[in-house]
Amino acid sequence: MMLPALLPLALGTLGVIAGQLEPPVEVWTEPAVLVVEWEGSVQVKLRARCGGSEPSESAIPDIETYMRKEEVSKKPGEKVLRLVQVTNWNSTNLVFLTCPNRTRVVKPIPVIVYKIPAPELTPSHPDTWNLSCSVSGTAPLGNVTVALRRDSTLLASGTFQGRGWTQPDTVHLSHQLPVRVEDNNTNVTCEAVLSPHRDPVTVTSKPLRLNLTELPEGPHLSSPQQPVLGTPFNVTCTVRPYIAVANFTITADNRTFPATRGQHGHQATAVVTLNRTGSAQLVCTARLDSGERQEDRQTDTTVQVYHLPEPLLNVTSTAPAAGTVVSGDCALPPDVSKDIELQVLARGRVLQDWGRPPMAFRVDVSEEDAELGLELSCEAKLSGVVKRSSVQIVVQTKPRLDSEGCPGQQNWTEGQELILECRAKGKPEPEVKCSKDGNSIAAGIPYTADRAQAGTYRCRATNALGTAERDVTLWIQYDDPIPLLPVLLGVLLPVVALLGLAGLYVLHHHQTKIGEYWLWKRQPAVDMRLLRPPGSSKAAASHNGSAPEAP
Repeated sequence: MMLPALLPLALGTLGVIAGQLEPPVEVWTEPAVLVVEWEGSVQVKLRARCGGSEPSESAIPDIETYMRKEEVSKKPGEKVLRLVQVTNWNSTNLVFLTCPNRTRVVKPIPVIVYKIPAPELTPSHPDTWNLSCSVSGTAPLGNVTVALRRDSTLLASGTFQGRGWTQPDTVHLSHQLPVRVEDNNTNVTCEAVLSPHRDPVTVTSKPLRLNLTELPEGPHLSSPQQPVLGTPFNVTCTVRPYIAVANFTITADNRTFPATRGQHGHQATAVVTLNRTGSAQLVCTARLDSGERQEDRQTDTTVQVYHLPEPLLNVTSTAPAAGTVVSGDCALPPDVSKDIELQVLARGRVLQDWGRPPMAFRVDVSEEDAELGLELSCEAKLSGVVKRSSVQIVVQTKPRLDSEGCPGQQNWTEGQELILECRAKGKPEPEVKCSKDGNSIAAGIPYTADRAQAGTYRCRATNALGTAERDVTLWIQYDDPIPLLPVLLGVLLPVVALLGLAGLYVLHHHQTKIGEYWLWKRQPAVDMRLLRPPGSSKAAASHNGSAPEAP
């Protein structure tokens, strides 16, 4: 049994518990975050419930705002409003609800106001353009991701952090876009993903169409800025390769010069000659042909025409001796352009590099300069045009005889027409004479070789600077002829005589033998026994070598 003193406390506790069990009051919006473009409109649905499962007819939410609002529809627990001409970057927007039990609920609703213009395209240089995108005045801003797209192709993107929820901010994204023919008539858009809440919101700018034939820049004109009087120079007019050009016109000093177009048609060059000094205007006109209409684009520039004279070259000597120094200077006539530079060269080697006139110089000359030749030159340059003055230096050297030009041993063959080889080096060219025992032979002149010319000669080379000497031994090769006929007669005649005598002797001896034989045959037979000497044998008594008689 409960005590009376505890009853109020129990009743109070039950009341608190009952209050906690009562359904809560709810207010929400669709969408949860409002995103609206600057000066645009946005529609929002407000919904509420005052402690029960069903909306109450008297519980209708509303918005407290500085923006102009229009009611679209209304029913118990719900109202649809449209905020129009939104221009407040930083405004307080509250959704409120008053329930029948006088319970009041207030809830803030975020509103993102943004401005995102179409991308901008500006030229940077002839083949590249600056493409920029900006999302300005975005507030409240947590972070924003900005992307540039060409049609569906992503060109560039970047993420930027804001300074808070209440401070408007502006972000920029730039991209270098190479200009290509295939990009003509494509669309470039700027896309921003706003992330102030859990659910990102994506907004896109109006497209920028790349109509390359309507780009605002004119043709590009290139030429020397200081052309030389009377000297032809090139003037080139160029448009972007994707622009169709009907024709080019190039004028200089109010005169039109023929222009030759390049292979691809987007460039033309004229050879221009200006015949007066001072300022001259160059103008390039390109007539663009877009198919529907033609439009002239023009570019001009001013150049200064100068006279470029030949430089004045002075030297101390044009015929110095080897081992000495030649000095001089290079200058210009008065009243010429101060931009003219000079350079001094010696046989193609730089003595004094480009600089302002006058220009002094010194050069040591050597025997090598005498052999190879030495040319001193002074060049004047203006705007790439060069004029030159030159002088030939003839270096003088003493005579010199060496084994290459004057061999010490030379062989001749008697009877042939030959030359004594003895050439001397030196400037001016030395005169060479060779002598022996008072007899001289001039070098370089043909002679018929004779054995009397053999011997050692002293050769002397002489010019205005001195004399050089060298011994040359001359060998003469010769053959003595043998008297063939006397030799033959002296040898053959005795042999023939001996053979003749031998033949006569043999013939005489043969004839004598035959005579004796026939004489014997004519004699009468004689008793050989009567003729036999007493005591001799029969064999010994055989006549004329005849065989002995048989016994």
